[in-house]
Amino acid sequence: MTEALIFVKIYIRGFAEMQREVERTLSAHTGEVIEHMLKCYLMPDHPAVNHWKSEIANQICSVNKLKNTKKYPTANKIYAWTYEQNCAMLTNYTKFSNFVREICNDYSIETIEPVKDIMDDFNKICKEYFSWLANMLSTSGKAASTDIYDKLDELFR
Repeated sequence: MTEALIFVKIYIRGFAEMQREVERTLSAHTGEVIEHMLKCYLMPDHPAVNHWKSEIANQICSVNKLKNTKKYPTANKIYAWTYEQNCAMLTNYTKFSNFVREICNDYSIETIEPVKDIMDDFNKICKEYFSWLANMLSTSGKAASTDIYDKLDELFR
């Protein structure tokens, strides 16, 4: 193998590893973001709503530039690494139903709306939120807490 070819392989592997690290970080925090968003959705008047919103804002609020390209990941990649990698918990009826039941049991609440309706509505909210967040992170690398709170307020109206 030539020296140039070895360098290219190292460069590509390094770039791929940096992307995987960003992907792992975003994906790892998405489940918790979804959980706090569901709490806000199910209990909009609960005293802990502001705490949940701050947890959402603190979990995924920035992304690093990829070192080799000196650019932020694209919105499509960020969306794929957040929403798309975790959408099964929102689109699989059994998983979502268990998720809702667990939160309802933890907070001693009941839902009168059918779980299927909650699932459909909440999934739309998550798609919109993660799409918005992906666009913010891909352009500036960060989303301000106030912008996140405003977006959450808009979505949960």
